[in-house]
Amino acid sequence: MLVSDLQDIGNALREQREVRRLTQAQLAELAGITLRAYSNIERGSTNMGVQTLQKICGALEITPDCILVKRDVYESYSEESFVSMLSDCSSQKKEEIMRVINAMIE
Repeated sequence: MLVSDLQDIGNALREQREVRRLTQAQLAELAGITLRAYSNIERGSTNMGVQTLQKICGALEITPDCILVKRDVYESYSEESFVSMLSDCSSQKKEEIMRVINAMIE
């Protein structure tokens, strides 16, 4: 299942940052974004674009799927489970997912 709640995304980013023993300011600098922007993302109070997600994940040395895919599904990933997850999504959500996938592949 994909994580779609901004708070869940922020929590996942915070966990990854804390594992690496980075402050918000350090991570923001590594990602090339402002501390305010990163802080808002981590709190779940603002959305971010794909490029910003890629910058943050690059600074954390992880791929976006580590943030966007819930761990239990990620660990048991299969094409069938992916198709099943997509079938439950709205057309708008499918378009968003495809944009993220295309950005990650490029």
